[in-house]
Amino acid sequence: MQESLEASLVRIHTADGHVVGAGFLVGERHILTCAHVVAGALGLADDILEKPQAQVTFDVPRVAPRRLLTARVVLWRPQRTDGGDDIAGLELLDDPPKGAQAAPLAQVEDLWEHSFRAFGFPRGQDAGVWATGRLLGRQVTNWVQIEDTKETGFAVEPGFSGTPVWDPQVEAVVGMVVAAEKRMNLKTAFAIPIDVLTRSWPLLESLIHPFVFLCYARADSELVTRLKTDLLERRVHVWIDREGLQPGTLDWEEALRTAVRAARAVLLIASPPSTRSGSRGRSGWMPFRSAGAECNTSMPARAAMRRPYLNW
Repeated sequence: MQESLEASLVRIHTADGHVVGAGFLVGERHILTCAHVVAGALGLADDILEKPQAQVTFDVPRVAPRRLLTARVVLWRPQRTDGGDDIAGLELLDDPPKGAQAAPLAQVEDLWEHSFRAFGFPRGQDAGVWATGRLLGRQVTNWVQIEDTKETGFAVEPGFSGTPVWDPQVEAVVGMVVAAEKRMNLKTAFAIPIDVLTRSWPLLESLIHPFVFLCYARADSELVTRLKTDLLERRVHVWIDREGLQPGTLDWEEALRTAVRAARAVLLIASPPSTRSGSRGRSGWMPFRSAGAECNTSMPARAAMRRPYLNW
């Protein structure tokens, strides 16, 4: 299984070819990394709030070293003042090299004392080096503390940011390295666990748990709540546009587009009351319209409510 980890690793470059950090493929055409790695590659301040528009240059070193590719930023969560976030999502503008593949992801609540391995690019090591150690608990920011337990060898340090954290116990990526302790007497770093990453990027949730996107007008809120409960009882994961997204926040519209496109299915709830409620009531349909999606199959809400296997 580690072969899939190595085939997912990405090395991110500045415009003049310097390596600034890592990332990893999480889909055929998507990369996950740290916002500060992207900012460094583009010569921007780490705390820039606006999503960068410039293209990011990278290669897939374990598959096609030095074959430079480009990507655009589609998700931007710069580090908050309280220490959270620092997440960026990229979409490839070029075809991925043959042999590249997405890393397997796993949400693990309790990582205490799990071993890990990570591949990074510290100063002077553009070819990359491996670090190993153990995972500990979470900070109040939900970042997971990781530490080196060896006397010799590399520890996670600057240059590992954005790289996946591989847990051999579950044979999957359980997080992403985000920061390293700079004090020389400490061999400690921090990783963002997968469950935190998935809350920021619906694409990741779709890879772990395929989900249905529910799009509806406010007039149908009660109906949708019953529908959601019924779907969850049948182990169908649900994404609702109001959950985890605040209109007007960073990348709100882009996140909605990603959620709709990543969903296994999109359910557009359009009952007679909602269609009579005017534009204000139909504002909940915006995610569906923003994604440029087309509804290929539909049925009247009253007919759907009579379906015997969904008692909503």
